[in-house]
Amino acid sequence: MNRLAFNCEVLTPLFLGGAETRVHPEVRAPSIRGAMRYWYRAIVGGSTFASDDAEKHLKQLRELESDVFGTTEQGSAVTIRVCIDQPPDIETFRKDRAIRTPEGDFLPTGKDYLLWSMAASGQPGTPRYQPDREYIKPGAQFTIRLQPRTPQDDTALNKAAAALWLLANLGGLGARANRGAGSLEVTRTDSVAGLDFKCCPSIDELCNHLSSGIRRCNHLVNGVETWHDVTTLPEYDILAPTVAEVWVVSTRSNGWASFSDALNGIGEKLRDYRSHRSRLGQADHDAVLDWLEGRIRGPQIKRAVFGLPIPFRYSEGGPSDVIIPEQGERRASPLRIRVTRLATGKYVGVLTLFKSRFLEEGKGLQLQTRKWKAPAPNDYKVIEDFIQTFEVNRRVNL
Repeated sequence: MNRLAFNCEVLTPLFLGGAETRVHPEVRAPSIRGAMRYWYRAIVGGSTFASDDAEKHLKQLRELESDVFGTTEQGSAVTIRVCIDQPPDIETFRKDRAIRTPEGDFLPTGKDYLLWSMAASGQPGTPRYQPDREYIKPGAQFTIRLQPRTPQDDTALNKAAAALWLLANLGGLGARANRGAGSLEVTRTDSVAGLDFKCCPSIDELCNHLSSGIRRCNHLVNGVETWHDVTTLPEYDILAPTVAEVWVVSTRSNGWASFSDALNGIGEKLRDYRSHRSRLGQADHDAVLDWLEGRIRGPQIKRAVFGLPIPFRYSEGGPSDVIIPEQGERRASPLRIRVTRLATGKYVGVLTLFKSRFLEEGKGLQLQTRKWKAPAPNDYKVIEDFIQTFEVNRRVNL
């Protein structure tokens, strides 16, 4: 029976909960399966045979996804197992010392800005208290084993391997995976149907590696290397040229010296870009204040495109409220951030922007307390402009 083994190394803090969410992290096969399933859905959605009819498209997607990963009524065609030779080192997340600005304000470090919800919150001894979260330290190693349930079922096995390639090159595992945590690298693997798992020596070669690898995944999953021409924003994340962008970024020409430098470098850029001190942040800050004080109706809140909720609090007894979706409490960021290591030992960021529909048709933003309405973001230019703030920003050709 065919089987594949992928030796993996954790590159950034891995917050992967077990039975208890914030303590005793562990690498679990169900978590890996869930992440692979997400990336498989994204690559299937960009296939040339996808239907333009939304209802038919989703039905087709579920059928294709269940063929590999199964459903509650149908077992998976591929088993996923995790093997760990020795227990990984565990640490507890701790915030760094805040940075004091020339104006006397205090700012979180870039790492803390990205991973803020991993820090303790609430008052000890109260029901709302959450301790600092534990994580698996970078450098931990484990092996992912894929095996088809049906002997010699190379098709399902190769499709699962393609999903794992996307996870290992564009995504991450666990909490805050969209913000740089849980990035992993496949350090050694069996030969997989033309898929190349490697550590690239330069940013240019990494861009070429990602470009050719994504096209190869499309071929393994969909049987072609061409893409479905998606002309309207899809209902879910699709990896296709018209509705997704992949970038390799850094603030230094050859990458950052360590994973922590990479998290700080990316986080500082995002923190400063979204801060009320920036031109973008100041515009939102002033518009929302005018809205809360009744001078204008619901404004276009540009920072909302990075995800919801967004709290707005004003000093000296000013008004406050939280921007949320009109339906639900949150909207995940369409920008996925991961950290990748080059063969030189330097680190870079890989940013994937999914241009799916921001909210359901006809839904907008609202204030959590007042319930006043505002329009939803209508494009992703704000995020594209953010990516351009990096000194190195190389777009991957899909």
